[in-house]
Amino acid sequence: MSEFRRRLMMAVKSSRLPKGYKEVEYIQNNGSAYIDTGIVASKSLSFNIKFNKIKRDNVDKHIFGSRSNYYNKNSGVQLESGSLYIKWGNNKMDDTPRVATYEMIEVYCKDGNTTVILDDSITLTYTKFYGNSYINGSMYLFAYNNNGSLVTSAGTVKIYKLIIYNDNDEPILDFVPSINPNNEVGMYDLVNNTFFRNQGNGTFIAGNPV
Repeated sequence: MSEFRRRLMMAVKSSRLPKGYKEVEYIQNNGSAYIDTGIVASKSLSFNIKFNKIKRDNVDKHIFGSRSNYYNKNSGVQLESGSLYIKWGNNKMDDTPRVATYEMIEVYCKDGNTTVILDDSITLTYTKFYGNSYINGSMYLFAYNNNGSLVTSAGTVKIYKLIIYNDNDEPILDFVPSINPNNEVGMYDLVNNTFFRNQGNGTFIAGNPV
């Protein structure tokens, strides 16, 4: 591929963001950096998230979600003792796969039917598990909304994308890792044309330009 063609393709791809914004591969949390998505979990929603846990370890990490407490109204994705937990409406999927030896994890969940892709090579599928118990509070990214209190991760992760869909399979949030014109690192929502900044302590680290 010629250098001109390569640059042209990059320009076309990056044009989905407004002028002055730079798309990056991922954003990584440092400290208690997090984003409030503004989206409240419900049985009608589905989602697709891709993240890298950076190390092949057993460190507990809250990827995104909300709950009233550890045991109730839990919806989201987290890593606990080397296993992947996906809950929605306080029901969890029928298995908690061991992921300690993997880094890259992608999850697509619709109507409780879930696909998990590990290191872009191993695909796992699980059947219906959606529940009916949700909090009236938005889900956090890089953390959990614990009934209005922030629960952050013990470790750091890289998040490449988060898309949330309504019951018509229409995206209501489509996060793109990016840097805004003020050089702030965060997520740009393609659906609502809004930039989401860090709302916690610590910082976000940007990946390589796309």
